[in-house]
Amino acid sequence: MKDQAPLKSAAGASGRLEIIAYRGKTGKVDRFVVDNIWVDGGLGYIAARCAGEAVNPISHMSAGNSATPAAGTDTALGAEFAGARRPVTITGTGAQRVYAAVFPAGVATGDWREAGLFNAAAAGLMSNRTVFGLKTKDPEDVFTINWTLRHQRG
Repeated sequence: MKDQAPLKSAAGASGRLEIIAYRGKTGKVDRFVVDNIWVDGGLGYIAARCAGEAVNPISHMSAGNSATPAAGTDTALGAEFAGARRPVTITGTGAQRVYAAVFPAGVATGDWREAGLFNAAAAGLMSNRTVFGLKTKDPEDVFTINWTLRHQRG
């Protein structure tokens, strides 16, 4: 019996987010696009969901002010803002989903440098993290994040 040649197939998971900053004082809108990483916990999350294990879905987003580069071993944001976890709305079908959250005036104000997706309103598992250049959120500003996660052949 002849051995089958190895199959050449790869799958990948990627993410990108858009931060929409509505400036309360001026009415100006700034938009920033940032890539992210799936952290190890997020890759384990995908495997657990595929195996039918009971894992809470991604349900919250948060922000912080740590500029420490994102790493696969991250389990939390470096410096999450107190009270910043926001519930997400989820849209999409197939291999892509968009997770959207609004950070209203007075919430998570200060110097933003990082964001993450979580499966709980507090603690929980972080699936994705991103670190970006300084974005300042003044008390009257409203930030919206649309975070797109994709699964694809690579």
